[in-house]
Amino acid sequence: MNKLTYQFWQSITVLGLAVYLTERWISGRLAYYINLRFLPLIILAIVILLIMGISGLQSIVNDQENDADRFSDRAKAQKQNWIVLFLLPFLVTLMGLSITVIIPVFIMVILVGWLRLFSKRPLDLWLNNRPKRETIFPLLLLCVPLILGCFVPIKSLSASSLEKRGVSLSSPMSLDEKTIQTVETVPDDRTILDWIKIFNYEQDINSYLNTPANIIGFVYHDSRLKTGQFMVSRFAVTCCVADAFAIGMIVNWPQAASLEDNTWVNIKGTIDKINLDDAVVPIIQAEQVIPVDEPEQPYLYP
Repeated sequence: MNKLTYQFWQSITVLGLAVYLTERWISGRLAYYINLRFLPLIILAIVILLIMGISGLQSIVNDQENDADRFSDRAKAQKQNWIVLFLLPFLVTLMGLSITVIIPVFIMVILVGWLRLFSKRPLDLWLNNRPKRETIFPLLLLCVPLILGCFVPIKSLSASSLEKRGVSLSSPMSLDEKTIQTVETVPDDRTILDWIKIFNYEQDINSYLNTPANIIGFVYHDSRLKTGQFMVSRFAVTCCVADAFAIGMIVNWPQAASLEDNTWVNIKGTIDKINLDDAVVPIIQAEQVIPVDEPEQPYLYP
């Protein structure tokens, strides 16, 4: 692959990564991968990728303009509006359209851009001034995350992941301002993470007993539990999905055996305490267990 062609596809791939990250951000699915507290860094990465991609394409145009004495009119014609052309997929992504629309637009821009930047370049320049040839392997390596991200279905961690990761009822978490705010949260708005923080750090647990609980999570049947009990669980993400850990609360429910693992449920009841593995942990005395759809944001963030 000659140098200009390599540079073109490298720039297109970098722009594709910028479009991909933007689509995940705009669609709200970025939270399937990382803790959203890192969103400013992602936006910075998008800006840097855009600058890198556009700069690469600009250098191709500049290389063509260096031959202006042989095809100046053609070079000027190719340069017109090319920046807008290659930013089109990014602009379409900002409109919030689905990935099934964005991918065809991106492919169209690649084809049109290729024709504008290369098709009018005189044949004798290709033959008489051949650029240095580049190996294609680094380019293919750069394409892998983009291809996987676009075509591998998004799927959150589920109960099947707990077999390897396990589930904790009292995961160690740092005592910070968010933990203090958890105590002040309206009981019905507290998540599994909030209740575990309270039981980890509050000295007077008894003051929280018999308060209402309204929890959403997926069902997991832990071997440590008795008949008529199950675990309602969520994954907490500190940095990214790779470091996700499962947390859960025990639920007392007579029909527990009828619930299948990985079924998302909304549990309403009251908070009690129980001793498990030499620790005092929260338990929900359920009054209602209602199957629900998986939430748009399946993870919790410490």
